[in-house]
Amino acid sequence: MQAANLAGIKRFVMLSSAYSMDQAMWGKVKTLRDITDYNIARYFADKWLVDESGLDYTLVQAGILTEEPGTGKIELNPAQSDSNAIPDVAHTIVAALAEPATVKKVFIIKNGSTPIEEALKTC
Repeated sequence: MQAANLAGIKRFVMLSSAYSMDQAMWGKVKTLRDITDYNIARYFADKWLVDESGLDYTLVQAGILTEEPGTGKIELNPAQSDSNAIPDVAHTIVAALAEPATVKKVFIIKNGSTPIEEALKTC
């Protein structure tokens, strides 16, 4: 983040973990209880990006990454986090760079039924 600022780069998209900024969820979701140290590191990195970096950020919070074919479709901000096909996470990150609606936004994704570019327009 600091290197981006020093280089004059303002747009910054970062992959994070579902509920990384919601500490109350860490004890409620079994998969998060198992990675508390990781959640702590994510929390501080994500908070810095959002609150201190000065960048035009997008924070993509994914649930469990799975090695399965992508569908090109996601669900944004689901009631409950779930699995994410790795190709769809990568597609979401790249698509977020071009979608103005994602600037200064934090959102959770999971496998879903809405085409990625369409879903991101609703951020």
